[in-house]
Amino acid sequence: MPVTLDGPVGLRWRKQNVTNNQRDQQKIIDLLWSIPTDKGGKKGLILSGITVAPPLAGPNKFCPQVLADAIWDFQVFWKSSGIFQNIDGVVDPNMNTLKQLNLLASGGSPAPIPPNPAPKPVPIEEFDDWYVTNLSLTGVSVAAPIGGGAFTGPIVFEHLGTPLGRERVQGNMWIAGFSAGLSGGLPGLQGNSIAAKVVKFLADNSGFSIGDLPAGTRGICVAKARTKLMSTSFFGGCLTHFLSANVFVGGYGAWLLFFGLPASGNWVGRLATGAVFPGDIGESAKGFAIIAGGGLGISLSAGGSYNYFAGDIK
Repeated sequence: MPVTLDGPVGLRWRKQNVTNNQRDQQKIIDLLWSIPTDKGGKKGLILSGITVAPPLAGPNKFCPQVLADAIWDFQVFWKSSGIFQNIDGVVDPNMNTLKQLNLLASGGSPAPIPPNPAPKPVPIEEFDDWYVTNLSLTGVSVAAPIGGGAFTGPIVFEHLGTPLGRERVQGNMWIAGFSAGLSGGLPGLQGNSIAAKVVKFLADNSGFSIGDLPAGTRGICVAKARTKLMSTSFFGGCLTHFLSANVFVGGYGAWLLFFGLPASGNWVGRLATGAVFPGDIGESAKGFAIIAGGGLGISLSAGGSYNYFAGDIK
């Protein structure tokens, strides 16, 4: 009697988990290990002089890699023989891979099978997530309690979870603007000379960021309403509000970054003259990212600051 399945088994495109009911996994294992290797199965398979035993079925919703590889090998075998046209690493109920498994396990001879219909499209929301995975800036800021600063360095955006894997976009970000905050410096930096006072002022109120020092960044990107993010969406002008905190050699930041602003907008100049309005950003930006990150820096103070910077990503 032909084997039937309640749901699909395997890893779609070698990566995406499907239903993978444990009882269905066992059925596919039994079929594959009942078909000899010269017909694409695993019966009698010997590696390094040892006969390969069938694997154990995984728990529900988890396909063991050995089973996923065996399904893929079976499909590749019959695709190279001209029997299959479309393969995706999954045995679907009532579809061609299952029919071929049943045919061969029952001792039948393979015959050409019509191509599988294309897999049911996955909703775009499942494959449209962009993230910020690296933000490594080098620069300096001074808050005393009001000051400013400038930073530059690489920013990386990644499109995760697509059927083809990751799409990676890297740009260089340059920003400058205003800082405001409070901090306390290391004791012992005292002196009466002007030079000593300058050193103490900078030690108590400034921090230096070096992009090559260890750091960790994670952030999610959100597109402008009724639009979709693309690999070109992140370049152009940018504007950010971020909160930063430092404790001598460590720092943490939380960012709201607007990207994709018109490159000709002179956003740094407009910020400096107070000519940036919330409506401008909402209308002009292609999206925004909410980012959190921490890492090592160089500072002789402990404290926090609010920063309002603008610049560009190229």
